[in-house]
Amino acid sequence: VFMEYVTVIGCSMSIVCLAATIFCLMIFADIRSKMITKTRLNVCFCLMTAEIIMLTGLDKVEDVTGCIIIAALLHFFFLSTFMWAAIEGFYLYLKIIRVFPSVEPKLRTYILVGYTVPLLFVIITLASSLPDSYVGKYACWLGPIVIWAFAAPLGLIMIINIVIFILCMRAQWRTNSSDVQQNTKLLVKLRGSACIFFMLGITWITGFFYLHNQYLAIPFTILNSLQGVIIFLLLIPSDRIIRSRFKMLFSRWNVKEHQPLNTMTQGTRSTQSEMISRRQSSSTHVHNGYL
Repeated sequence: VFMEYVTVIGCSMSIVCLAATIFCLMIFADIRSKMITKTRLNVCFCLMTAEIIMLTGLDKVEDVTGCIIIAALLHFFFLSTFMWAAIEGFYLYLKIIRVFPSVEPKLRTYILVGYTVPLLFVIITLASSLPDSYVGKYACWLGPIVIWAFAAPLGLIMIINIVIFILCMRAQWRTNSSDVQQNTKLLVKLRGSACIFFMLGITWITGFFYLHNQYLAIPFTILNSLQGVIIFLLLIPSDRIIRSRFKMLFSRWNVKEHQPLNTMTQGTRSTQSEMISRRQSSSTHVHNGYL
C-alpha cells in the first residue's frame, strides 16, 4: 500500500511538471516555432503519455487483453521518448557542424523516424511473440522472453547518442574563435539534452530490474518522479530566453493591473480639482455682488 502511494505521488508530480513544461514551451510563438523546441515538445509528450498510462494501467494484469494493449502502448511511448531525445542530440550536432539548411532534415522527417521506428519494434514484438509475453508477473510489461525488444533498441539509441555528444564536443574544440559564441549557446542546449537523455537511461536501467524485482520499487519510483521535475528545471527556469519572456509577460500584466487604478485616481483628482475651481468661482461671484 505504501508503494502504491509513493508511485501515485511520484508519477503525478512528474506528469504535472511535464505538462507545465509543454505549456511553457508553447506559450511563446517564436520559441514554439524553433526546431529544438519541437523535438523537446515530443520528448515531453511521449514521456507524459507513458507516465499517465503507467499510473492508470500498469498493474492491470488480471485482464490479459487490456494488459497487452497497455504494455504495447508503454513499449511504444517509452521507445519514442528515447528516439526523440536522440533526434534532439542529432539536430544539435547538425547545427554545430554547420549543415546547410537545404541539407538539414525537415520536421516531417524527424516525425517519421521518431514514431515509425518505435512502432515497428512494437508490431514485430506483437507479431512474433506469444500474447503472454506482454504480461509480466507484477505489471503489464514485456516478459523475460521479449524484454530485448525494448532493451536492444534502447541500448542502441543510447550508444548512438553518446557518440553524437562526443562528436559535438570534438567539433566545439575545433571551432574557430569567431564561431565560439554561437557554439557556446548550442552547447548549453546540448548539455541540457545530454542530462535529460542520461537521466532517462539511468531510470530505465533501474526500471528493467524493478519490473522483475519489487525491492527496487522505491529507487525506480524516485527516479521516475524526478524525470518530469528535472526536465522542467532544465528546460524552463534554466533557459535564459524563456526566463526573460516570462519576466516581460508578468511585467505587462502588472502594468495592466495598475492602469485602471491610475485612471481612477487621475479621474478622482480631476473631479476634485473641478469642484474646487467651481467653489472658488462661485465665491468670487458672491463677493463681487456684495461689492
